[in-house]
Amino acid sequence: MRCFDSFEPAEQLFLQTAPDSWAQFRQKAAAARDFARRCLARNGDLLRHLSTANVARDLDVLRQAVGDKKLTFDGFSYGTYLGATYAALFPRNVRALVLDGNVAANEYRSGPGATFVREHGDEGASDTLDQFFRLCVAAGGRCAFAAGGQSR
Repeated sequence: MRCFDSFEPAEQLFLQTAPDSWAQFRQKAAAARDFARRCLARNGDLLRHLSTANVARDLDVLRQAVGDKKLTFDGFSYGTYLGATYAALFPRNVRALVLDGNVAANEYRSGPGATFVREHGDEGASDTLDQFFRLCVAAGGRCAFAAGGQSR
């Protein structure tokens, strides 16, 4: 499916980092709406058939095609949501799922939620690192990073 005339605008959209403020979240939401409008204009008939539920159904067809009675699935990133969706649609067809994180599926599906906004995440990470350094210095020789009281 092509939503842009060239690859560059798509690359710019998809290579953006996760928002770390509500202002960035709103900007990214506006860009996503523009992307959706472009995709709908170019691919309206196909777009109606693209969903996570349909991908899960395709996955079940693939499971059957290779002759597996049950699915063994290792899901990362979006695959976490896909695996959870598959299990919800086909609970009797699951042998094992490995999912790399918890996804609040209802919030993910209905959005927009705070699940992808890391507001002040940089400050939290910095505070955690500072605490690590303080504890390292306090541990002295037991912490390899202590280096004469200058763990940072």
